[in-house]
Amino acid sequence: MERMLDSLYAVGVTELFLEVAKEAHRAFAFPVRALHGDRVPRAREG
Repeated sequence: MERMLDSLYAVGVTELFLEVAKEAHRAFAFPVRALHGDRVPRAREG
């Protein structure tokens, strides 16, 4: 698990997500406006 997470970090999670989203768009041809890249961090306490 640690090596996998290190690999994801090395590639860049944002870049990886972008590639997955592009492949999904190619496969399913949904409108681009349906993509959402919310980069607002969410912290929860309690």
